[in-house]
Amino acid sequence: MELLFVGTGVGVPNRERIGSSLYVKIKHISLLIDLAPGVLRRLEELNIRYQDIDYFLITHFHVDHILELPLLLFVAKYPLDPRQKVWQFCGPHGIDKLFDKLLYAYGKQIAPDVPINFIEMPPNTLYLPGYVVTAFRTVHTRESHGYKIEGRGKKIVYSGDTEFSISLIEVSESADILILEASFPFDTTGHMTPERAAELAREAHAKRLILTHMYPLKFDLAIKRAKQIFPDIEVAYDGLKIIL
Repeated sequence: MELLFVGTGVGVPNRERIGSSLYVKIKHISLLIDLAPGVLRRLEELNIRYQDIDYFLITHFHVDHILELPLLLFVAKYPLDPRQKVWQFCGPHGIDKLFDKLLYAYGKQIAPDVPINFIEMPPNTLYLPGYVVTAFRTVHTRESHGYKIEGRGKKIVYSGDTEFSISLIEVSESADILILEASFPFDTTGHMTPERAAELAREAHAKRLILTHMYPLKFDLAIKRAKQIFPDIEVAYDGLKIIL
C-alpha cells in the first residue's frame, strides 16, 4: 500500500500547502480522499493522472474539502484525454444531492460523459484487494466522518476534520498509521491541536502519528509539547509518501 499526502493544509492560501487530500494506492486500485482546492494541480506535479483514480472519498461537505469537485467533473470531459472509467464517489449521506446541486448550478459543462455511482458511507463498505475501507463518524459537522483502511495486518486511520473524542480513540486502537488533523496550535471547537492529537494517539496505542490539515501558523512549541506526550509524531507535508 502507498500513502501520498497530496495536500496537508486548509482553505487559507499557503505557498507550501494546499488543502488536505490523501492519495492511497492498493495494488492496482487508487483512492483519493477529499477534493480540496488545488488538488488537480498538485496531482499533476506528483505525476498522478486524475483520470485513472478509481474512488473519490469525501469526508464532509465544507468548501475546503470539496471545492475542486466541479472542476474535476469539468476537466474530465476534456476531449483530448477524457475520463473513461465509471465515476465512483463515496461519502456521507447526501452526497448524491450535492451532485444534483452542482449540476443545477453548472449544467452540462460538468455533466458526466461516463456513468456515475454514489456509495454512501456509512453504512456501505469498500472491499478492495486484501483491504476493507470503512467510514466512521467524527465530531465536526452533522455529516462529517473519517476513513479506516484495514488489511494484510495493517490499519490506517484518517480522521478528516474532528475534535478529540472517545469514539475516535476506539476507532484508532492500535493503528499502524494514525493520520489526525491538527488545525491550530490553540484550542478551538471542531478541530484538534497537536497536543490533543498526541493524547489521542497515546490513548489509542497507535504506532505512528502523522499530523495534517494545518493552518499557516506557528506550530513549533505545540509540536514540541506534543512529542513529550507521544514521541513518534511526524508533521506531514505536501508530497510526503509512505510505503507499507
